[in-house]
Amino acid sequence: MCDHPKKFVFLSGTTVKPVELNNIPSVKKIFKDFQDILKRECKRDRLQDIIGVVHEIGNCESKAGGKKIVISFKLRDFGGNIVTCTLWDTYGSKFLNYYNDKANCGAIVIVVTHAIVKDSQVSNGWSGSKFLINEEIDVIQLSDSQKNEKPSQSTQTISTWSGSTQHTTLDKFVYNAKCTLCTLKAPNPDNPYKCGCGENVMKPVPRYKVEIHVVDGDAKFRFVF
Repeated sequence: MCDHPKKFVFLSGTTVKPVELNNIPSVKKIFKDFQDILKRECKRDRLQDIIGVVHEIGNCESKAGGKKIVISFKLRDFGGNIVTCTLWDTYGSKFLNYYNDKANCGAIVIVVTHAIVKDSQVSNGWSGSKFLINEEIDVIQLSDSQKNEKPSQSTQTISTWSGSTQHTTLDKFVYNAKCTLCTLKAPNPDNPYKCGCGENVMKPVPRYKVEIHVVDGDAKFRFVF
């Protein structure tokens, strides 16, 4: 649904017939302010149009043999406000293919129309959303320094994606700081704290997990260290 005062609502008995009209003006998009998203002032039953620069790559998950892609990243507006954006399935695959293309070495600006906004986070809708990247967007104006600003990768979850095989492979490196007595995650890897198990932790213990997916022809392997 949208907030437009002259919106059309189609009921079960509504019929639609095509009519040829000339000189129809292009639609002017009104993008949602990130400050409203962060303040949770968006109506949950409304879909929004979003535009922003990819600030930091968070996580990528490949499910069901690489056919389902879920990508999470930080999206920044031109005022410096940052929200979390998640792209699913074909939307995530399109982003992944663009990111993996070595010819695309600068900033990544995206537009998601009819996006779902929930709990200060943005995601594409299951149907009806349109996803545009850089050259497909005709409303962006970036300075030379902004054009060369490549998205960073999260220090907590660093992912390297490869599109050289038929299905996307995922190499994942995960770092967590945990309690010296149990396996509970530390709230801050640099500060002492009292763990939920009762242990007074002066210096959290770093723990690592490395996940590697290997594809050799039709054979697929997953290694976890």
